[in-house]
Amino acid sequence: FYVKSSFYAIANKRGLPILFDVTAWDHALVSVQNTFQPILNQSPVLTRVLHGPSARKPRIKSMRFENQSQLYVRAAFRYADSARGISADILLIDEYQDVADGTLAVLQETLSHSKVGRTILVGTPKLLENQLEGAYSQSTAHEWTLECPNCAAQVVLDERCLGAAGVVCPGWQTAL
Repeated sequence: FYVKSSFYAIANKRGLPILFDVTAWDHALVSVQNTFQPILNQSPVLTRVLHGPSARKPRIKSMRFENQSQLYVRAAFRYADSARGISADILLIDEYQDVADGTLAVLQETLSHSKVGRTILVGTPKLLENQLEGAYSQSTAHEWTLECPNCAAQVVLDERCLGAAGVVCPGWQTAL
């Protein structure tokens, strides 16, 4: 979801710099090859808007698009040195639960010149004692809900909502 919303932002805002940070370079390569590239290749709209007339594929570490937006891909498991010198409007950290203490503050310095300055932390908590759980405990803890058109229930998105063709109401098994 966060990758698709990132590409939506990139396609709709000229000159938008996004820093996508993961814990290891291997993870970055897998994310780019298995998630980013297929999204770009399968969408004629994104291809037209972001690649323009060029058929070349962007470099993995720094994807510069036709509309001057840029996606920086970096790996900062223990140290954020790979992100130093980058100015971004959005910082997206995947597998945040594995990021070392103190790394977030250094990565957020990439947002220091931004008027937007948005940080998105995603991951899968492995235990209760990790960075992601700490960030969640400091948040508003609001949950995103969708209203079921059949029963008007406010459905919290979880694994029960995974239907064959998309998101479903767990009670009705109908599309939301």
